[in-house]
Amino acid sequence: MAKVRYHPEGVRPNNTADAELHNLRRIARNSGLWSAFVLVLAILALLDGLQAVVRGSAYQLDMLAAQRESVSGPCPAVSPKPADVLVQIEPETAPLSFHFDAFFSSYWTGTGMWRGRIEAGTVEQNQRCLVRIGLRGIPAKPVEFEVRLWESATARRSADPSVVYSLLGVRPFSAALGLAMVGLGFGLWSFSQNRRLQRCLRELGYHEIFRIKLVRGKEFRQMFGRGVNHTPQNRSPEGLSPSSPLEGSALLMWCLPFDPPARMGEICRITDDSGRYLGEAVARQQGKAALELRLLGEGKVIPGCLVQRMGKADSSQLG
Repeated sequence: MAKVRYHPEGVRPNNTADAELHNLRRIARNSGLWSAFVLVLAILALLDGLQAVVRGSAYQLDMLAAQRESVSGPCPAVSPKPADVLVQIEPETAPLSFHFDAFFSSYWTGTGMWRGRIEAGTVEQNQRCLVRIGLRGIPAKPVEFEVRLWESATARRSADPSVVYSLLGVRPFSAALGLAMVGLGFGLWSFSQNRRLQRCLRELGYHEIFRIKLVRGKEFRQMFGRGVNHTPQNRSPEGLSPSSPLEGSALLMWCLPFDPPARMGEICRITDDSGRYLGEAVARQQGKAALELRLLGEGKVIPGCLVQRMGKADSSQLG
């Protein structure tokens, strides 16, 4: 990559490395935002599907003209016959019919069951009907199905308890699955671009600030002691002790450790992601997981800003 040159009070000139760094950061950020947005939509679609299931029922059927639905129910009789099946439809003029198929044993409990089909004829208007199915000589309450007949698919969709299905015509669980896959795709793309971004930063000699902390009051006095040693930004901070406090407060920053390790008291330059000079910081201590720095003077530093060791800067551009 091209060597980076700094301007203490401005933006460094554009070059290939800068453009690649800025582009990677933009892609990683945008793909991460899209991933979060799409996954939120997937969760909302899933919740919509769950509330539709709660509001619905296995004994509620929505049917169009010439449509059929398979239904089943318990059969407590010992030796039932097809002629024992009793069907009652309300209202009697409803365009519905029931066709018995067979008796069978339940897959889970082994108890007797019956199976049949409810078929719809010509539907001239939207209406609600009841279909009761029982067995002759059995005092048990017959199985009751609520059938809602719709004259068009549009009317049926608009009355669906699922908001996603009523608006888009897609089942909410299918929509949630599709959105989740798209969101995970964006997330993986963001992860890969962040990996490339970190590799690019290392090649350019940068480390990204991932945490900041403003220390003041009692915590400031415990960490730095008393006294004043304010360093203007237009004055070289060489020779300052890393424990010299600022006036009443100190801004601490953490970034990934340098290799070779930064020396205690080493001065580092702080820039934003576009290369604009923000100030200088002094290394306090470097551990295995992070390098701790303290900002010298004043400057607006936020997580995502970049740290570079002064020894790696181009001295012809320091000014």
